[in-house]
This record gives sequence, C-alpha cells and structure tokens, in this order.
Amino acid sequence: MVKQANRLEKRLEPQPVMAEEKRQLRAKKRNLFRLRNLSIIFPQNRWLFRGFGITLFVMLGASVALLTPIWSSRNRLNQTQQFLWEGTKSQNNFWSNSFQYELSRPINILVLGFGSVSGATDFNQPSNTVLLLRLDPTDNSIKALFIPQDSQVVIPGVGLAKVSLANARGGSALAARIVSRMLNNVPINGYVRITADGLRELVDLLGGVEVFVPQQIASDTVQHPDIEPGWQTLNGEEAEQFARFSDSRIGDIARIQRQQALLQALCDRLSSPTVLPHLPELSQVMLKYIDTNLNREEIATLVNFGVGVDPQNLQMLLLPGSTSRFSRDPSSYWLDAGAINQMMADYFAVKAIGVTNKPSPTMLKGSPEEAPATQERKLKIAIQNASAKSNSSQSLSKYLRAQGFTNVYMGADWPDNRQRQTEIIVQKGNLSGAVAVQKVLGLGNIKVAATGDLKSDLTIRVGKDWLELHGKSVEKS
Repeated sequence: MVKQANRLEKRLEPQPVMAEEKRQLRAKKRNLFRLRNLSIIFPQNRWLFRGFGITLFVMLGASVALLTPIWSSRNRLNQTQQFLWEGTKSQNNFWSNSFQYELSRPINILVLGFGSVSGATDFNQPSNTVLLLRLDPTDNSIKALFIPQDSQVVIPGVGLAKVSLANARGGSALAARIVSRMLNNVPINGYVRITADGLRELVDLLGGVEVFVPQQIASDTVQHPDIEPGWQTLNGEEAEQFARFSDSRIGDIARIQRQQALLQALCDRLSSPTVLPHLPELSQVMLKYIDTNLNREEIATLVNFGVGVDPQNLQMLLLPGSTSRFSRDPSSYWLDAGAINQMMADYFAVKAIGVTNKPSPTMLKGSPEEAPATQERKLKIAIQNASAKSNSSQSLSKYLRAQGFTNVYMGADWPDNRQRQTEIIVQKGNLSGAVAVQKVLGLGNIKVAATGDLKSDLTIRVGKDWLELHGKSVEKS
C-alpha cells in the first residue's frame, strides 16, 4: 500500500504542486500506513475489523441525521413542480383559484397539536398530539401515523424522554429530526403546528361533525355537560372535549382512538358537496391558528389533494409499541422496532437498513388466490358484535376457526348495533391479513385504523350483512 502511494507521488512530481496538495498527499500516505498496520493487527479476523468500521459509519450517520436539518427554510413540496399560479395580488383571488394546484409526488408532513397559544413563541412547548401524514398521489391516499405523546425516544441533552418534549426543547426542527430518526429516517417535507382553537373553529364552521361516541365522555368543566354515548353531532368545544378526554386505565391510546374517529368524521364532512365551495374560505380562516414552513401555494396544493381523496382511502395507523406496568412511569410507551420496520415499509415506502421486509399489499383491491398463509392464520382476531343478533359474533367466530384461524376471541360488543356492513379493522397495519380474512368471509369492508380492540391484530365488527348471508347458521349457534 505504501509503494502505491510512492508511485502516485512520483507521477505528480513533474507537475506544479501546491503546498496544500502536498499536505493532502502526505496525509494519504499516513492513512495508508495506518491501514496496513491495522491489517497486520487483525490478520485472522477481518470480519471484526469490518464490523467495527460499519458500526462507526452507522453511528456517524445517526449523528449527522440528528444535526442536519431535514428541510431548509426555502423547502418546497416538489422542486421541479411548475405551479399554475399567475401571481394574483389579491389574497381572496388566490384562495378562489386554489383548486388549480396539484400534488405531483408523495410527501410527508409532521403535524403537532397543542392547546391554546397566545403567540408564535408559545408553540415551543410540549406537543400533546404527534402525527405524521403521507399524502400520496400515486394511489390517491392519505396515511396518518399517530405517535403516542408518551413514546420513549432519546433527545439530545435530555436522554430518554417522551417524544412530546422534543418540540419544547428544540422547536419543530428538533421534533422532526427525532420523529424521522425513530421511523427509519423517513423524509419529512414540512411541518404544521396547530392549536386547539383551530380545531374548535373548524368544526363550528363546518356546522358540527357527526361522531359515534362509544362511552360517556365526562366533562372537565361545570360549564359543559357530559357527552352521551351514541351518534352525536358535536360542536367545536364538544369535539375538543371528545379528542382530549383521557382514560387513565390505558393512557394515551384511547385518546388516539377517539382522535382517529374524529379525523374520519372531519374527512367525511369535508367531502360533502355543501362544504366544497367554502374550502378556500375555511383554509384562509385556519391560517391564523397554525405555524408552518409551507407557503400558500403548498398549503393550497395539500388542501386540493385532501378534498379529492375518497374517505375510504384514509388509512390511520398507530405507532407499534406498548406500555409497561413495570416502568417508572406506567404511561410510558415503548416502541416495537420490528413492527415499526414493517409498517414503515408497507405504508411509507421506507425500509430499515439491513432489514429484509416481507412484501405486503398496500391497496385494498385484489387478494391472493391461495389459502391464508400460516402467519395470517395466527393473527389475533377480535370479534365484536355490531348487529341486532346477540349470537352473530359466535357464529362468525366458529366459521373462522373452521377455516384454520386459531387465534380468534370474543371482544366486547360494539355499542352501535345498527351497523349494516361488517367491518374488518386493521388494528396494527397488517393489511394482507385483512385481505385474507375478507376473502374467507366473502364480505367485509376493510378499514385501516387503530379503533378496534387494542389487543388484536384485526378486529371484526359483525354487521347485518353477515346475518343475511349466514342466517341459518346464526340461528343454530
């Protein structure tokens, strides 16, 4: 190796060499000499040396990822995108013409939610909602990954702490770096920070949203009554109360389930023909409640894409993990790295380095022709009765066991017993398993959401269509 360096130096001698170039050449020679010495030290264990180099490289890469901004202050959704905006001077004209903007490629937006704030600096506080949105024009879908605020991550200068603290320690930039790092370095193209005031006004401007309330929501103030179970049309304050209520038994997860139900209701309401003409006005009003690094054209692009997405293509996920009663803080949420790898590959097109992910369908259409795979037969499937017949869930449970699904159990009845169509809820992101179950049942609307039984991989809410298709077997059971 040293001889190679000497020959290189001789070839360079006839040319005019600057002092800096000579210094660099001497440094190269020293490095080659050190490398030769290392090869002598580890003559019989080259894999150990390679492992050390790879480990050092990964550690360096992780440090750089943490210290390097994910976006710049001039970031755009698509650097090659040519907006059709003609530069109208009137803001009203701009929003009235906002429907001309189109999203040309998938983007990821970090959403942070807060209580009421009085100024821009008040946004630098712990976030009580952390959400990663993927808007994907390739399949016309929106994927929403809900990250529990108690998720345990490493924050520089703090150590192991809850992810909600990242925004308070370093603002949106640090929050985005931490979230990106915990999700296999997923690219984040922008951020939006929004207050509870914005949620309240949005719901009121929409004339309320219709949500199914599975259990009574106790009010935290004497001025507002409790929210009763059943289908309810919530105003702004009630929607905030519904989203913020926390069940101490299971920490933040039940709150996330209600947030997902509220998000679904908002999407349904925004897609109403009576609301669409007022979207430019709604967007303009909401701007006073948000802090973002997106410009007006980019926000208009996102709004235009969002209203064009079928509500069935809204896929809501819960970051894989669990709480532990042995933790010093029982509400702490500990991440499941293996499940996160699979979820990020399936829904965000991000694979962990060195991990081979099993291909999984990301579209609801189509299903494999062969019988359910072994791993799909072992999925934990909860059955919830959402029909008028008390024994319909037992009938479906027996049917699945007869088809080879061995881990089926009865969950609590779903309070809405007027459900017309059976739902197959993808609780933990296993879409291929849901497709297999749908094929076996011959019915069922697949819904990617974490609103089912918390212990299950899939939750099936039995509707009246099961009674119509298997009426006799239901009567016998």
